[in-house]
Amino acid sequence: MEYGYLIAPYLRGEHVNITEPEDAITSVAHVRYHTHAQKVAILIAAGEQLARNPKSSVTVTKRHALIAISIVERFRQQALRLFRHIERREPVLLDAEKLLQKLRHHPGRERSHYQRMIKSWSAARFNAALVELERSHQVLWEEEKSTGGRTRRTYFPARQGESCESSSC
Repeated sequence: MEYGYLIAPYLRGEHVNITEPEDAITSVAHVRYHTHAQKVAILIAAGEQLARNPKSSVTVTKRHALIAISIVERFRQQALRLFRHIERREPVLLDAEKLLQKLRHHPGRERSHYQRMIKSWSAARFNAALVELERSHQVLWEEEKSTGGRTRRTYFPARQGESCESSSC
C-alpha cells in the first residue's frame, strides 16, 4: 500500500534525516504516516474479518487502505492544528477560539450578528476565523431562504461528537 501526503513535505532532491526532525511540527507533519496508515488498514480489515469468520486470515483490500489513509490524514491535520495552537504560530486559531466562545454564549444567530460583536476585527480576519471553525467541525449551521431570495446561515457550536456530516449543513 502506497501512501502520499496531501502536501509534499520536502523539495525534490532535498536530504532530510526523518529520525531527527527539526521541530515538533515537522515530526507530526511528515514522519512515518505511511506506516500508520498501513497499521490502521490492518486493524480495520481484522475487525471486519473477526465479525465474519474469526478463524480466517486477514486480507487488507483497497477499501481498507482508503479508509485508513483518510483517518490518518485527518489525524495528521488535527495534530498539526494542535501543535500550531500550542506554539501560538497561527493567530487564526486564537481568533477562532474567541469566535467560538461568542457562538457558545449566543447560539443560533446570523453571521452578521457575530461580526458586529467583534467590531475590532476586519472582515478578512473574521472570515478566516469562521472558516477555521467550519473546517475543524466546531460549528454547525442551518441555511434558510430569507425574504428577497437570499440564503441566510444561522450558526451553532457543535456538541461533542457532532459534526457537519451528521447535521443539516
